[in-house]
Amino acid sequence: LARGLTVSGPVAPVEEMQLGVEVTGLRVTSLNVDVGQQVRRGQLLLTLDHRTLDSDLAQANAALREAEAGAQLARANLARGQQLAGGKYISAMQLDELRANRTASEARLGTARAARDAAALRRSFADLRAPASGLISKRLVQSGQVVAAGTPLMHLIKDSRLEWRAELPASQLASIKPGDIIRLTTHDAQQVD
Repeated sequence: LARGLTVSGPVAPVEEMQLGVEVTGLRVTSLNVDVGQQVRRGQLLLTLDHRTLDSDLAQANAALREAEAGAQLARANLARGQQLAGGKYISAMQLDELRANRTASEARLGTARAARDAAALRRSFADLRAPASGLISKRLVQSGQVVAAGTPLMHLIKDSRLEWRAELPASQLASIKPGDIIRLTTHDAQQVD
């Protein structure tokens, strides 16, 4: 005789991720996905208004080019100074000043490079991309909305994996063993084996 148990329990995501952005005070300009849509890792989910971030990045790139030019000039001046010092045409103090100018310009170049990298990173935060493939389960943001850093904007079910969490008493648990067939019936009477 076939025996069975009737058990209830919720179906829930195996892993659900809350997605948000790392910048604050920017307006959502485009929403590219909606609830129930499958996404793949790296897919663009939404975009924030990035005009101010683009401007900051352009300024940082210009400052970097300026620092590169200054460093190149300081290196050339030092090379000329070393040749002149070899012929005793400049003093040791002047050569030391040229070395110090080169070191300072190299430091300004490093600072400008770091500032450009930081501006590029902030600019990348204006695009929310899927950290994993999966299914969008919630969307908590609308186009035109101004968002805050760290606020959940979407939920993603990683790999679209769901699990059934059966709720049964310990007395029935002993009658279940690996390999048993389980039939789930949804609220609209559809069955899944």
